[in-house]
Amino acid sequence: MPMYWDGGGGLAGSMPVHDIPPPSWYRQQVETEPGYVAWKSGADQARTDAGTRRRAAIQALALQYGGIPTGYADTYGDLSASDLALDAANPQSQLNRLKASYATQQQQLSTSLAARGALHSGDYVYGQDQLANQYATNLGDAATAFLGGIGQGGMAGAADDYLQAYNAAYADQGTQINDAINRLEQLYPTTGTDTTATLDPDWSTKYSTPVYTTPDGNLYQIGADGNLEPYVPSDWAPAPDTAPPAAAAPAPAAPAPTTGAAGPSNISLLPYYYGGGPLGRPQGPGSVVYY
Repeated sequence: MPMYWDGGGGLAGSMPVHDIPPPSWYRQQVETEPGYVAWKSGADQARTDAGTRRRAAIQALALQYGGIPTGYADTYGDLSASDLALDAANPQSQLNRLKASYATQQQQLSTSLAARGALHSGDYVYGQDQLANQYATNLGDAATAFLGGIGQGGMAGAADDYLQAYNAAYADQGTQINDAINRLEQLYPTTGTDTTATLDPDWSTKYSTPVYTTPDGNLYQIGADGNLEPYVPSDWAPAPDTAPPAAAAPAPAAPAPTTGAAGPSNISLLPYYYGGGPLGRPQGPGSVVYY
């Protein structure tokens, strides 16, 4: 574990406890930065537009087909029960036209065989089987065409187009966040101050790890990054009906900075994020937390 050492090779007698706002404060600064807000508004609208196009395309396919074929799940909820009822009643749908054609062919077969006095012959059974097989093939082709148009069978389908547009809308979010951070760094001066914590001379017997104490009594240990972090004894167990000892609280969060003269800025600690929660914490002036 990295540690601060004094010039003689021992632990430093004192270390700073950085007064840094929590990651959520920095994230809020980015999310309210005008340039980032404008980009996000455009990206969100692009996703909404992609969804609108997907919905219209799927509804048009369902109307043309006459509903939805077996094997298709309406994952996005684009088709209501009333939509499907209208689709099924569409006389020009593929399903209804195929059904009407099948009925016409059956009638023509019966009429033709009856004219020859062969309505009850093997020709009738054979002809019905042939018509039924062709009808099933036609239904399968129509379902395949529907699924291809949706995207499950065709790369130019409505679902594929939607997913590509949806992902593309946020493809440059990282760049936009970095740009917002750079703009904020030009506006805000450094905020907050550091508190000095002193190495407890009896740390080896009291804590078995180097522990530093601030004037307000809070305890800190050296973290993996070499900076101080709050310390609570690992072997402490509360007795029944007792409150735990006061944990070492981080330094109070700094108030939102105000625009000031150009100078060093701790806004560079803004987390670099992709819509998730923090996975790290500020690690001292000049550092950047990624999450």
